[in-house]
Amino acid sequence: MVFETTSFYQTINKTPLSKYLEGWDDFNYASESSFTAALKLYDLSRVKFKVIVSIPGVHHGVSSERVGSGRLQRVLEEEGWMPREESRLTMAYKSSNLGKYRLAWLKNFYGKCAGRAKTMCPPNFTFESYTQLRKVSQKVIHTIAELCFMCGCFGFNHVTRPLFRDVKPKRPNLINAKTISALFEDITPVDILPSGSSAPTRPPGSASGWMYVGTHSLYASAWGIYWQKAMGGGIKQTRAKIFNFDLGIVFPLPSNPKVAAYQAQNVVPFWLPGDEYGEDDIPFDIGHVNMLDG
Repeated sequence: MVFETTSFYQTINKTPLSKYLEGWDDFNYASESSFTAALKLYDLSRVKFKVIVSIPGVHHGVSSERVGSGRLQRVLEEEGWMPREESRLTMAYKSSNLGKYRLAWLKNFYGKCAGRAKTMCPPNFTFESYTQLRKVSQKVIHTIAELCFMCGCFGFNHVTRPLFRDVKPKRPNLINAKTISALFEDITPVDILPSGSSAPTRPPGSASGWMYVGTHSLYASAWGIYWQKAMGGGIKQTRAKIFNFDLGIVFPLPSNPKVAAYQAQNVVPFWLPGDEYGEDDIPFDIGHVNMLDG
């Protein structure tokens, strides 16, 4: 099973949009005619992306690189969408579900995205707090479909709390989106560079980061648990266990860091970077829906 660059037009034209909108009588944000009209405003012939898929089961050897975070790492390496040695990867992960986290798994996931084993920082969780969503709900009427954030006390604890960032939505009807904003930042201070040299720039055509958009929330069930299985004779085989079906795309950001940062901000339906959680903030859960009017 191999997923390569996909034609956006071929994908979108296979099934009439009306099929996707059936049963959404109260869906006020789009219609087939408005969606089709919007597509004509853009030239999508040069759009480049790679498909990332997760399939339940235990995947062995090369197959483990075709699914989950193994697939994501392989795509980033093959396409050259990795930070240079003098750069670091800053990642904001917008999730609508929270799992049970181990710091080792988070660092491993970050390592697959950063492409090297060194002192690593796990990604920031960009997740709505109850306090922030209550403020927004006073101005915007949400549907239950927009507020299906699922989490539990096990997803928010003393280990993960410093990683949480609050969401300030700019398009509230899309706040349930799952996205990864990954930007490369140079870590070599200009004042220690050799005399007469300037800060390094990325070659034309290379990326200053990448974006993921899809159904993967940030947990091992979606991206997979990876380990090495001893096969005898000193040989080890990579294995991955995945529990969920998930699908998404990853695409590069421009080589100009300022343009990349602007595009990353423009794609997501919330403002970046998010604020750190306050002392009394807790993640918003679907169980809080009935409390928003209180």
